Amino acid sequence: MEDQLVYQRRAQEILSGHLIGNVTPFYSSTLYPYILAAIYAVCGIRPTAVYLVPERKDYAKAGYEYRKALDLHPDLAAAYYNQGKDLLLVGEYRRAVRLLSRSLRLYPTDVWALNNRGLAYEHLGKLKRATRDLRLALQADPGFEPARANLRRVVAEQEERPRVP
Repeated sequence: MEDQLVYQRRAQEILSGHLIGNVTPFYSSTLYPYILAAIYAVCGIRPTAVYLVPERKDYAKAGYEYRKALDLHPDLAAAYYNQGKDLLLVGEYRRAVRLLSRSLRLYPTDVWALNNRGLAYEHLGKLKRATRDLRLALQADPGFEPARANLRRVVAEQEERPRVP
């Protein structure tokens, strides 16, 4: 039982990106689905389609699988991130912000979560919040080009908006 707890804690650290550093979150890797399956097997969690569903663009089923994973491990930042990213892709920006924020509470320097939450804020018309998140992403990783490009676009959009006196 003690080994099981150690494995689960180590899996959580890996999945939340804490063992990867601030370069790229673990779950942004193309190997993520396969490594996740192995970690789940080691931890005694029944493998599910959570790693394959997003590749088939079945976001409803993916959301269900992420919720099942979160029932087992409520501090699984990767599940919040992936679900938030999927919601962003289908245009559910408010829900995306909520889930990406939960991911960021667990892993505050995740540049992809900051970038994606910034994009969701942009779609919601909250350009100051979008700018803040994109700048935080660049603080965490100054070479992160997606955030840099998105920040340029959001700043330009802010400058184009008429100011309300």
